[in-house]
Amino acid sequence: MFLQGEAREEGIAEAVAGDSAARIRRDAELVADLAYHGFTGPTYRVFEDDLCRTSLPMLRGMLRSGKLPRLSQQKHQRRGIALYVHDEDLRLLHNSGEARDELAVEILLRALKSFRDNGLVGGGWNPRHAGRHGPCSLTTYFIGQCVWEFRRVYLRWRRDRLRLAEYEVAVRGSDALLQLLQGPAASPAPTHALRAAGCPS
Repeated sequence: MFLQGEAREEGIAEAVAGDSAARIRRDAELVADLAYHGFTGPTYRVFEDDLCRTSLPMLRGMLRSGKLPRLSQQKHQRRGIALYVHDEDLRLLHNSGEARDELAVEILLRALKSFRDNGLVGGGWNPRHAGRHGPCSLTTYFIGQCVWEFRRVYLRWRRDRLRLAEYEVAVRGSDALLQLLQGPAASPAPTHALRAAGCPS
């Protein structure tokens, strides 16, 4: 679970412009309106769509640069949870837009649920947070939740790629393994998955 006070400590806020007092006041008003509607219905779906459109380019950039894996490793290490991101996967995420989209969409889908349950319904996001760095915007909090979700999505993505590599080797020979590890992700995110997440393709 992402804790609000970690946003600036982990460098997450630097990836999100606009953590100003005015922005946080607007976010607080928005959350009050969403709470009035029970964090459901058309109003909440519009909010999720906007959040995805804002966050998806950030996640793509953070995956390409390696910042998202690095922040997730740091977060989990502090909690005593192992996470190792392999060099060949970092290279693939840097070079392949398909691989970045595949991970980004899965991260978004997982983060939307945990963000709603923990950040909004559970009150994890607090516009009056009194920690050392003060409160963060909703977008910063959501990106922090995405950083937390990266581990599960990445480990499953890597397992799936390795299983496919084993199958390819069995069917086509060892050259297939090299092609798979150097090429796009095994199951690139289809356009409909981006649309289902409320994000532009």
